[in-house]
Amino acid sequence: AYEVVQKQRVAWGNRLVSSGQPVTSESESPSRASIYHDVFKKLEKQIVDDIEPQLDQSTIWPWLKAQRGIAVRLGARIVQEIDIAKAQHISSLWKFAGLDVQDGKAPKPTKGQKLSYCSRLRSSLHILAESMLRCKSPYRVYYDESKARYQTREGWTKLHIHLAARRYMLK
Repeated sequence: AYEVVQKQRVAWGNRLVSSGQPVTSESESPSRASIYHDVFKKLEKQIVDDIEPQLDQSTIWPWLKAQRGIAVRLGARIVQEIDIAKAQHISSLWKFAGLDVQDGKAPKPTKGQKLSYCSRLRSSLHILAESMLRCKSPYRVYYDESKARYQTREGWTKLHIHLAARRYMLK
């Protein structure tokens, strides 16, 4: 629900910006679009406020909350997808998240075949990885060490090195 509301808020904001109108409805005669934008903004905040008590019931949330780079919205996306009881081994969780390696490569979608991972969790973890890199998380050390190790490999592009180091940091 949060993503739908956020998408609508952004869409109304874009309409306002493209028409040259103020984005907030605090002017004397606000447009209908700016009123809708404010309604979606308030609804978005309310959803976040409603999510936090539900997150407190999760066994994963206390640890996630203590990590730099993870806020309520991102934590909710991750917690929503993971059922820790189903993962007998850590490698099972990696495979479910799409962080496993198959024949030396990250799994990719293949036309006509079902995904071997949860795409929503995988995208959430990629957002988490970028957030951890930006806010200088303690896990950045693992990224830097693996990146230095991967740079010695022949034929690897900078993007390949970055993605492999990021995957290692997430694991």
